[in-house]
Amino acid sequence: MKVKKPSSINSVFKTFRLIEILSVPNAEYSLTEVTKKLDLSIGATQRITNSLISIGYLSKDKKTKKFRLTPKWLSVGFGILAGLEIRKIALPHLKQLYRETGGTVSFVIRDGDEVVYIERLTTQELLGFNIRAGLKRPMYLNSMGRAILAFLPEEEQDEILKRTVNGNDNANGSLDEVKLKEELRKIRQSGYAVNRVNYSGGATAVSVPIFNQKGKPIAGINIGMPPKSAEDDEYFQKRVDLLMKTGGAISSEIGYMDYMEE
Repeated sequence: MKVKKPSSINSVFKTFRLIEILSVPNAEYSLTEVTKKLDLSIGATQRITNSLISIGYLSKDKKTKKFRLTPKWLSVGFGILAGLEIRKIALPHLKQLYRETGGTVSFVIRDGDEVVYIERLTTQELLGFNIRAGLKRPMYLNSMGRAILAFLPEEEQDEILKRTVNGNDNANGSLDEVKLKEELRKIRQSGYAVNRVNYSGGATAVSVPIFNQKGKPIAGINIGMPPKSAEDDEYFQKRVDLLMKTGGAISSEIGYMDYMEE
């Protein structure tokens, strides 16, 4: 007996099939043609195409009445390609940092108001740091995110905090935005962010941003250190220096020329 897929799942499936069909160079199809290709009713096809048009991913030619994908999809594709490319560049540096410090090394890229973990080199010493790749976190809640936030233009920084800290993420008012802004100012001065990770027994995470060729922070890396490591000045500073050196090397390799020189 053939199991019928729930309509919502089938609709998503058909939507992505439409995207695949129209992603071929110079592809454009009428409503009737799309309906046949998707094996749907006219009404169901209209709902899918109208939804994609309303959010800007599909356009309909007024004369030919044919559909085509819009350039808005380029930002999606470029975002994925950028993430893959920067990971390829960063990975050798991350491995070197991991060998030199023996600590957990993490790498994130910015995705809107959040950061996404795309690489993890873990150590058994800090099991609490074993966050899976692909996890998203609001920038202001994450040391790598704060390292990125600190180097954004103040206006953009304020907009992000307004959307997140003052939004649903801070519904109970537990985060003091004034203190957060002061912390971001200090991060910008020192060049790195420090966070004590309570769920990992008080371990310390130190993070720095990665800059693109335009000088904009687009990613971040950090190393995790055992509890009380921050109390050993020599131990702590050596790892901070290695981390900043790594951040500088990655930023330089993707085209940034004046890393941390302001």
